[in-house]
Amino acid sequence: MTSDAPGIVDLWRAVAVAAADLGRRYRLGYVAAAVLIAVYAVLRTVDADRTVLLVWAALAAALALASPVSGLVVVAAIAPFTEPLVVDRQLGLKPLLVVALAVGVGVRLVAGLARSRHVVMPPIPLALAIVLIGGTLLGVVNSEIRFGGAFATDAFQVWLAGIGGALLVLLVTVHVARRGELAPFVTAVASGTAGGIVSLIDFVTPQAVRGPALDWLVRPSPFPQRVSGIIPAPNGTAALVIIPAAVLVAGVVLCRDARLRLVCAAMAPPLLVTLYLTYSRAALLGLFALAVVVAWRIRRALGIVILVGGLVAGGMLLPTYLQARGQAVGDAGQAAPGQALIASDVQRVTAWGAAARMWLDAPIVGQGFQAYRELAREYGDPILNAPHNEWLRLFAEEGAVVGIAGLAFVLSVLVSLARGPGWIGVGALGAFIGWALAASFNNPTIYIQVSVIAFTVVGTGLARAIPLSRVSSDVPPD
Repeated sequence: MTSDAPGIVDLWRAVAVAAADLGRRYRLGYVAAAVLIAVYAVLRTVDADRTVLLVWAALAAALALASPVSGLVVVAAIAPFTEPLVVDRQLGLKPLLVVALAVGVGVRLVAGLARSRHVVMPPIPLALAIVLIGGTLLGVVNSEIRFGGAFATDAFQVWLAGIGGALLVLLVTVHVARRGELAPFVTAVASGTAGGIVSLIDFVTPQAVRGPALDWLVRPSPFPQRVSGIIPAPNGTAALVIIPAAVLVAGVVLCRDARLRLVCAAMAPPLLVTLYLTYSRAALLGLFALAVVVAWRIRRALGIVILVGGLVAGGMLLPTYLQARGQAVGDAGQAAPGQALIASDVQRVTAWGAAARMWLDAPIVGQGFQAYRELAREYGDPILNAPHNEWLRLFAEEGAVVGIAGLAFVLSVLVSLARGPGWIGVGALGAFIGWALAASFNNPTIYIQVSVIAFTVVGTGLARAIPLSRVSSDVPPD
């Protein structure tokens, strides 16, 4: 004879549901996130002991598991600045918090699947992101087979802090933003803006930042003639700063809220100055693409005029810009007599050729994740340890299937974001174009600082562009 009386499991379930309802009603997750962010800033400013930072990290991970949206706010807030902890070799705290976010969302998706008892196919951009996650992970396995366990351990850590962590942030953001949640988006734009302004201040007056209290905001840079600041590479800083810059510019032109438009207008100019002073040509191309996208959203004819006029003006002004860039950067920015390419361009072309040869030698499965740094010299690149083109890297290291999936991912995200509503959709589209252009000439996926900001913004744009029923079904709330 069975009893219908509630048991201990039912009691704990009721307590959990009541606690979750209480947390949502009073926004306790956001309160906890705000407290953690404030404590983090204090701990970094006073150079707190490693043990104290580990306690903070454990609390942040617990919040990410309990409330992924609040955890994502914390990760987005701290993302642009230096790592507080190096856990092992190339693995820092931020990638581990991304793992906690992914676990928190994964548990909810599994619970939703168990309750609904039917599978909802993910939209194409998310399906391709999952393919890239799996394909690059298989690349790590390939590296273990080819180069041994120590190399594969480093490769996995680079994967988690690089393309793997980036795509996990994308999936997490789409999940938490699927019902219109904008707190992670706002936090990512705000912290990215802060990172750009800090970098500009550090470039103009280094003594204002590089002191005992605020030194944790910036990194040493071997490029004193160019803005870097938060990342020890100007191109990396440009790849990060163009994300909030795209959103703010879209807000200035397209946002209907006058007060919000004023905020965007106040914050955008220093970021544009920062981007120019990085002397990153990919960033300038990204800004031009953003101008075309914004104009196109106003009126297609205007977008065409900006596109054609910009190409003509760019062709006319290019020599002047390159001369100014060369004078600012020094010999590294000057082309040799009789040549159109500067030294770094020649190195990029050499790296692209080496990556192509690597792919042709292993066209199906590639050479293994991070194999370029091991094999570059063998394939004709004695200088660089990365191909400076993330799409070629996929072909060289993971083979044709993953490489094609990477290109299809970019195309599908562009198409989806182009359909997104409002100025946020335009800002996310401009941000993704800027990031994709950076990835075509540099290595932004190796920086978790860039990935968190970029894919929190892009994920929010995708969540707004893709119908809710295609993202998830009957998923328990955070």
